[in-house]
Amino acid sequence: MKAKMNDSILRITVLTVILVISAPSILWAYEGHQERDAHDGIFIGLSAGGGGSSINYSDGSRSITEDPTPGGFGALRLGYAFNESFAISLENFGFGSDYEDEKWEIGASFASMTWHPGGSGFYVRAGVGGGGGNYTHPEDGTRHELKDQLAGMFGIGYDFRLCNKLALGVGMDSFAINADKTTGYEDDFIGSGSFSIQLNWFI
Repeated sequence: MKAKMNDSILRITVLTVILVISAPSILWAYEGHQERDAHDGIFIGLSAGGGGSSINYSDGSRSITEDPTPGGFGALRLGYAFNESFAISLENFGFGSDYEDEKWEIGASFASMTWHPGGSGFYVRAGVGGGGGNYTHPEDGTRHELKDQLAGMFGIGYDFRLCNKLALGVGMDSFAINADKTTGYEDDFIGSGSFSIQLNWFI
């Protein structure tokens, strides 16, 4: 199982590198031969990739993060771009893993804002919302379920313009969900960090 998971992560990494290398030439091919329109208005997007989930908590004065469990990540979004720099969206994040004996199925929904400084391809995204799911405690192997917990997300990445209506990007996203003391510790939360490829379609 571990070898299969490592192979999946390697494939995702190789595909991402290929897309990053080829994106500038695709960008030139489209932008060099047609009029550039603003990426604004309603858009639909999706992300797919891989990463790890983990448990974070406070034990006295120590802040502890358990070793991450590898798995798959996905996201869907529906939003509105006011201009080339600012957009708001509703995001749905999900992470799943069946790695060895640690099974994770967590997800969250967010109201988020995306900022492209100066209208560039680079962006910063942040949001707040709620989520839940199931996770396996790494210390004793017990399964815990969470519902309707406060959640937050943060992401950075880069979007490449494919044409007037499409943008392809790469991003690093993380989201955290309040664990409601189910870990047995104070100030606990579960979360996921990921590296993904994303596509946005401007309607």
